[in-house]
Amino acid sequence: MRIITWKEYEEFKQLRSIYKHDAIRQSALRIMYLEQDIDAPIKICVMALALLGCEPMWSCCGFDYAGQPLHKSHCYGTSGVALRDNPRTRWLTKQLEETRLEFQDYANAWRVAYTNHYGDARCGLTSDTHTGNVWPHIDSIHYSEPAAIAIQILETFLLGLSESFQDCVTLRDTNDEFHKRFSWWQYPAKADWLIRKSDLVAVPE
Repeated sequence: MRIITWKEYEEFKQLRSIYKHDAIRQSALRIMYLEQDIDAPIKICVMALALLGCEPMWSCCGFDYAGQPLHKSHCYGTSGVALRDNPRTRWLTKQLEETRLEFQDYANAWRVAYTNHYGDARCGLTSDTHTGNVWPHIDSIHYSEPAAIAIQILETFLLGLSESFQDCVTLRDTNDEFHKRFSWWQYPAKADWLIRKSDLVAVPE
């Protein structure tokens, strides 16, 4: 067995890092459409929020899920959607704050915060799924459970507002905006996503 030097080992680690980064980038480039790039567990929430006119800008389910692409990474311990600060978002968050959701007292309560992020007025709709999680390690099969519960609660609430859905809306990838603003923005922008009310609820003919 050949023993490598520390210099060779450091070179190996560097090459492995370059290979991993390239593989992740290639994975991100293979997905062409925004619809395919949304975290699957929170996808219905994003669709409903778009149909309500809240203009989702970014979303994350907060955990690794089965079948996710190689390039996926997450804000572990937080599930959420960033929304454009507009009149519909203000209306939606008022409805949310006035509604007592199921399991409201649990660690996965949904919270609203209006902020300015790199010049964008936006609303963060987030659930802390780390605090109170009795399986706090991300490699546990149970780690995702508070987030899965929180997302389902939000999804049920949003679908309950389906009478306020638009018939259809085109959601554009915010990465496209950031590419125009920041020349070395790395994440590739995806093609527009046409979301229809009929994708989520039965529409009378």
